[in-house]
Amino acid sequence: MFLRRLSIAAGLIVSALTSAAAHEELTWHPWSADIFLRAKTENRLVILDLEAVWCHWCHVMEKTTYRDPKVVALLKSNYLTVRVDQDANPDISNRYGDWGWPATIVFASDGTEIVKRRGYIPPAQMESLLAAIIADPSPGPSVVAEPEIIPSTTPLLSKQQRDDLMARSKDAFDAKHGGWGRIHKFIDAESMDWELLLAERGDDAAAGRARQTFDAALNLIDREWGGIYQYSDELDWKLPHYERSCRSKRVGSGNTQPLTRGGRTRTIWKLRVTFNATC
Repeated sequence: MFLRRLSIAAGLIVSALTSAAAHEELTWHPWSADIFLRAKTENRLVILDLEAVWCHWCHVMEKTTYRDPKVVALLKSNYLTVRVDQDANPDISNRYGDWGWPATIVFASDGTEIVKRRGYIPPAQMESLLAAIIADPSPGPSVVAEPEIIPSTTPLLSKQQRDDLMARSKDAFDAKHGGWGRIHKFIDAESMDWELLLAERGDDAAAGRARQTFDAALNLIDREWGGIYQYSDELDWKLPHYERSCRSKRVGSGNTQPLTRGGRTRTIWKLRVTFNATC
């Protein structure tokens, strides 16, 4: 009888919290050290939502997951909610961008990472995740120890390091479709800048890789409505994701501005890829 009454009471409490939360919206805070001081004082966890204004699934998650009454109830009672725009906060984006977008990171009040999740999380999964963290806030398998960073004694790369980086770049190149990546395809500005630099020095193979990639990336241009799609969902570049950028001189997720440094060849290729790119 006692357990039954306890179960009923718990259900009434959750129902009351859910009902109240259903009429409230979450209050999102900016990223700051003060948020963790407050978390310690209030004995709360901190959840970071790293988003982007052009991210489709970020908007979906806002309209579904973060407005679900059960999710809202758990967040309001046990968490401090932090939202960061990845374009406006490059420091946070550089640290957690690999987990987005959207990226969901949960911290203990002392800043210890507990969970890192990539992409859209449906309401039911989010509810389960939040409750599990409350029950056991120890770091999960997504959190691994960061390698020790030993400052270099010289700003220059050794010959072995340069050879290793060049070998990795060549190995990562998709010789069939052009570009780099095994899931999505977009212009990697740094890789392209390197290939074009090699091409200017007479490396015909590098010139071929750059030309193949730029030719394939033309599929990201929306010739009907203008603008450039952020990336392709298929390796052959022929299935542009419906997120588009209205920024000039931008293809995929890579800014082509660095490609204008140097010779005439890079400028010609840049213009070829970015025609009709300005919205």
